[in-house]
Amino acid sequence: CNEAGPLTTQALQLSERSNYIAGKAEVLLLLSNCQLDKSLSLALNTAGESLELWQSLNDRLGMALAYRAIGYYQILQSNVIEATKNHEESLKIFREHNIVPEEAESLIYLGFIAYRLGAWDDCLSYLAQAQGLLDEQGEPFKMGQITATIGETFLENGLPEVARQKFELASQYFSQAKDDRSVSVMTWNLGKVYYAQGNYQQALASQQQ
Repeated sequence: CNEAGPLTTQALQLSERSNYIAGKAEVLLLLSNCQLDKSLSLALNTAGESLELWQSLNDRLGMALAYRAIGYYQILQSNVIEATKNHEESLKIFREHNIVPEEAESLIYLGFIAYRLGAWDDCLSYLAQAQGLLDEQGEPFKMGQITATIGETFLENGLPEVARQKFELASQYFSQAKDDRSVSVMTWNLGKVYYAQGNYQQALASQQQ
């Protein structure tokens, strides 16, 4: 985003100068993501501006992307009610257009929200739907997100051994996706599993790793 900053500013100026509304909406959506590190509320406002522009054009796909971004930012704010509404809107539009990977991503976010609410059945249902839409080899990161969240659900419900299997599998997916940070999170989650099992030495080793 540091490198993209001047480019987004230039693109925004050009789109405004030429009254290219779709271009401005797209740039605002990209800009909102770059603003996350500075201000969550600013990112949310910018994404809201993007949504208004997509709505003025009745561009359904643009609206879906904006709904999803807004919903993600609202999850970060723990505003799960509004986040649910926005992800449900994005899901509806992606289904209308049969854009399967985007549909799966919206389902994953709805699974995250259900997990936060402790709605375990809903969480597993959303994630199972998303899993059924994805190519395991082609989408390792999303598969990792699904598998890890299922593992966390099992851990929360007193099934650490099942959770361990899920975290190990999720770690493999994240390794395939070359996402080192998520691999580290899975190692941390395995530490929580060992702690729940009373294996404190192994738990400490995982946390240190």
